[in-house]
Amino acid sequence: MKVNRKDYRKRYSCWRQKKEELEIEKHTYKQNVPYENHARVQKRLKDLQRRHNEFRRLILGANLSSTGLGNTINFLPPTVMQGIETTFGNIQEEQHQNELHLIRKRLEELETNQKQQLQELGALD
Repeated sequence: MKVNRKDYRKRYSCWRQKKEELEIEKHTYKQNVPYENHARVQKRLKDLQRRHNEFRRLILGANLSSTGLGNTINFLPPTVMQGIETTFGNIQEEQHQNELHLIRKRLEELETNQKQQLQELGALD
């Protein structure tokens, strides 16, 4: 059986390219957040969301009878309640705009990282 050098060179070239791609992938994974940190932050986020929802219900007067605070808030004049609702709406809108800004920023970062990785892969060819 005759050994074909071109075939071996081709296999070796493919193997080296695959190895370099895996090295880049490994490097990318090392830059990601460890699972423990992700789980901790995810738990904190859920807790903050729960607290936010409780606070929102309290401020907006939803489900007040079940919390026992209904009588306290019912003494507030309607104009005060409207002012609270308007202020809360403004705060929500500001938070929403901040979140959109952070999302845009993160997308730009991801796009930059993706372009850099594509350039690195192009340099490997």
